Amino acid sequence: MGVFMLATLLLQIFCFASINSDESQSTRKSVFEEVHNPTQITTSMFHKTFHQCSMDYTCNYIVKDVKSHTYNRFKDEQEIPAERSNFVIWSKKQARRGMSCYLQGHVISSISVPGNIAYKKPSSHSSTSTIQEIPLVASFGNDGDRTGDWQRCSITTKDLVPWWQVDLTRQAAVASIQIRNGATWGQLRINPFDISVGDDRSSGGRNNALCVKDGTLAIGELKKFDCPRLLLGRYVTVFLNRQEYLQVCELEVYEFQTELFV
Repeated sequence: MGVFMLATLLLQIFCFASINSDESQSTRKSVFEEVHNPTQITTSMFHKTFHQCSMDYTCNYIVKDVKSHTYNRFKDEQEIPAERSNFVIWSKKQARRGMSCYLQGHVISSISVPGNIAYKKPSSHSSTSTIQEIPLVASFGNDGDRTGDWQRCSITTKDLVPWWQVDLTRQAAVASIQIRNGATWGQLRINPFDISVGDDRSSGGRNNALCVKDGTLAIGELKKFDCPRLLLGRYVTVFLNRQEYLQVCELEVYEFQTELFV
């Protein structure tokens, strides 16, 4: 626990120093003098607002109304209310750096993750096994079937480094992943396995950040793995670092949930 607290403190010091360094070069000092420490961002409403701002070329500032706890986006400093005693102001650059620090330091166990965002999204794998004339295609790995029946599992051939991948169709802040092992046939071949999250789909996504390293499953087990931190990415990949068949009977992906922007 002491090591974790020390690492968190060092992360906050680094983030705060980086933000100050970035903003010290700004010519808009009149606004930045009123900015609170962005490493203290702990609201999911800000997370939603920041992502809206990041996609909006007319958004240069995010302003929080302290009294009403609402967030708004502005293009120019002149648009920000003149009476600023009740407002906290971030520039887009400052918000981006603060959010990066927030994502790295967030405690995953405190996040509510109600929806599986991988369900029936486009999926692929390194190869397709056919058993008893049944092609065990990649889509069987995220079709919602939790029975573990091999006929509803994605199974590759015996590849050198087999992989299975789902395309979430957008970048998500992945908090946890749940995976189902087979109830029959080949259940132990998956152990140990890795699961990565990121935007690079080359090499089966093996170069992306790891949510799971050397994961294991008992026969027929449905198990949730919390990522060590929130991982941003579009592709989630299960892979083995050896020559083997890879069987994925069901994989579910859960992301960091945000409140609606007010």
